[in-house]
Amino acid sequence: MEDRLVHTVVKVSILNRSHMGEGFSKFQVDDQGRIINRHYAIRSATKDGVRDAISYFGIGKSFNDTVKINKAPDVEEHETLFENRTCIKCNISLSDDDRKELNRLKIKFDYCIDHIPKHFKK
Repeated sequence: MEDRLVHTVVKVSILNRSHMGEGFSKFQVDDQGRIINRHYAIRSATKDGVRDAISYFGIGKSFNDTVKINKAPDVEEHETLFENRTCIKCNISLSDDDRKELNRLKIKFDYCIDHIPKHFKK
């Protein structure tokens, strides 16, 4: 038996934003050329594509990754809360200027300065 790949491209739209995601999964072909696990391979690749597209919205991140619960942060803890923030469009780590601009505009989503949507800039 030989392994081959299924490739799916998925578009997820939420409100006025949409993102594309890609998913891959292996499927097997028997000696007569028939696909053995076609249904499951397509499902798996599609689910991977949806997860990939949703990750651009910032959905699925653990709440504990960005906020400490029931505890007022010290200065050192406050700095560590924002160390791992990345732009939800390009996945580049946010600079201090990016964070200051987000705070100034009161934007809760993580965007770098280049990817802040126009309707958020007032």
